[in-house]
Amino acid sequence: MELFQLRYFVAVAEHLSFTRAAKALHLSQPPLSQQIKRLEDELGGDLFQRSSRICRLTDLGEAFLPRARSILLQTEDAAKEIRARTGLEKGMLRVGASGALAYHLLPLLIVEYRALYPNIDLHIVEHRTPHLLDSAERHEIDIALIRLPHDRTKLSITVLREESLLAVLPKSHPLAGETSVKLRQLREEPFILISNRGEPFHNLVLQLCAREAFLPNIICSGTEYATACRLVGLGVGVSILAEMGSKLHVEPSPTFIRIDDRDAISPIGLLSRPFEELSQPAKAFFTLATTLGKIL
Repeated sequence: MELFQLRYFVAVAEHLSFTRAAKALHLSQPPLSQQIKRLEDELGGDLFQRSSRICRLTDLGEAFLPRARSILLQTEDAAKEIRARTGLEKGMLRVGASGALAYHLLPLLIVEYRALYPNIDLHIVEHRTPHLLDSAERHEIDIALIRLPHDRTKLSITVLREESLLAVLPKSHPLAGETSVKLRQLREEPFILISNRGEPFHNLVLQLCAREAFLPNIICSGTEYATACRLVGLGVGVSILAEMGSKLHVEPSPTFIRIDDRDAISPIGLLSRPFEELSQPAKAFFTLATTLGKIL
């Protein structure tokens, strides 16, 4: 049982709506529902009675609600005492992120971090992975969310989770209605890539295409996620993105299709100096990210 699951449960209980609770928590509804289900499985019974029209607490939910609130209150009191003892009542966290990680995952982590450590000043750097690696090695940032694979670095890399790579196609494309595609089916298409030539993600795409016996016709490289999605939506070409990129909202929007290749994955990594060398604010973010970064 995790504290964030209790916080999610209390939010749904107070709003009596998964949709409104997800909005208040700055989450999409599926992760919220998944965590409530995991909590119910651990407790051995339903906490909510759900239907298309209503969401109300079950008897188990009614009994569990005051206990959940009490645990959260005690935890907050303990956190205040710990912050006072460790210096987390003040300080600065310098955190970086690249691509869709800066758009989607980092804000969700910041919301949780601010709830625990409201007096820590935040300095956010959004940049490409090579720049973040350089900044971290020069101690200009404390910690960063990056895509793997990455260039070699003497810093610590902690894998949070793996994400599938998706083919990004215009909605008018003949394959747009398929549930999955082989990369060789795109061999005649112009490619738009978010990475520059020589960067690890760029090399990964070339390797995946080489296994399908073709060299992609790359007409544009180094774009941001949103730019790549919009160019594809406008019919300029196709792209390959990690699944988090499918959460971006652009017009015209493209279609995202699973790539039928077990090696078409892109892990999410947490880049930092060794844990014992981090500042207290950075240690707190590291601990939070390695817990919630697996599910958000």
